[in-house]
Amino acid sequence: MIVLSLPSPKAKTSLKALARIKNVDRSPLNSKISNEDRLDSSIRALKALIREESLDVVFLAESKSKSRKIEKIRSRIGFVDKYCVDPVGKSGGLAIFWKAGVDLEIVYSNKNVIASLVYSDPPSSPWLFLLIYGPPHVNGMARFWKCLEDLG
Repeated sequence: MIVLSLPSPKAKTSLKALARIKNVDRSPLNSKISNEDRLDSSIRALKALIREESLDVVFLAESKSKSRKIEKIRSRIGFVDKYCVDPVGKSGGLAIFWKAGVDLEIVYSNKNVIASLVYSDPPSSPWLFLLIYGPPHVNGMARFWKCLEDLG
């Protein structure tokens, strides 16, 4: 599970300036750990990252999880809202979680992109927040870039 995290506006760094990617599933792929134990381990690591960085918004890419499991994750990390794009088969899946006080509006989504507007300082000037997980194959790149061009 790949996590893109943004710090809260109260953190020392700007909300717009910092976007870090971390791999929070530290379990080896070939281990005999159950999927539920792996999920618990990932959620503990995610909660620690949220606490350490004072995060208000978290993005998961390649979650491989449908909305029911995403809702369970949202509840366990203590965020008030979420939006998800279900995986296609056993690959993909996107999710964004945000805390109370974050004024965020989802305006578009597909299997590679969640586009949202964030209303912060000043609230009358929203900014476009694109959460992207690019296509893994070359044959989907042209359509993907055209989508991003249209959103911009």
